[in-house]
Amino acid sequence: MASTTATRLLLVGLASTTLVAGKPTGPKHSNITASVNPKKSTGKPEHLASGMIYGIPDQPNQIPDHFYTDIAFRFGRAGGAQLNAPARGWIWGQSEYEARLNSTLSNYETCRKYGAEFQILPHDIWGTDRTNSSSVWPGDNGDWTDYDLFLDTLLDDLKSRDAVNGTYFEIWNEPDLPDIFWQRSQQQWLDLYIRTHKRIR
Repeated sequence: MASTTATRLLLVGLASTTLVAGKPTGPKHSNITASVNPKKSTGKPEHLASGMIYGIPDQPNQIPDHFYTDIAFRFGRAGGAQLNAPARGWIWGQSEYEARLNSTLSNYETCRKYGAEFQILPHDIWGTDRTNSSSVWPGDNGDWTDYDLFLDTLLDDLKSRDAVNGTYFEIWNEPDLPDIFWQRSQQQWLDLYIRTHKRIR
């Protein structure tokens, strides 16, 4: 879907983490101790982690410019989650998908206005925060038809609305939280991750 000439959609996922029995495992940390001396300056702050981890108000100019510039705003992350009807996401219908997409694009535009990069959360545009075990999840019963259509539509919408530059694509958020973000098998999530990665490429 997304061509290599369409600037970049970077894949963000659990690159260094694997899932075993629903729990994250990964490299063990050493017993190195870090200490901080607040009286000693180690250099000028660079605001390397300055950003909004989840969502910015959709209304333009609701937050004055200086709140972004004062913190040297660098990163934003959103997908329109926790918006109520009529904005619950793809699995609730086209208009509810478009409402979440528009919220996401509003966040994207705010990020780019201040030179910040943007991380899109497609699972929220899908509608994960409004699902439960009886909801339709990607790949249920081996059927990926609706999820593939969702990805095609989302990627086409991002390209047609010039929302690719500076965008990172988080394939699926926190699938290791089965009560919230992934109520299916580990294998179904792995299939989703591989399928999505290939489709984006």
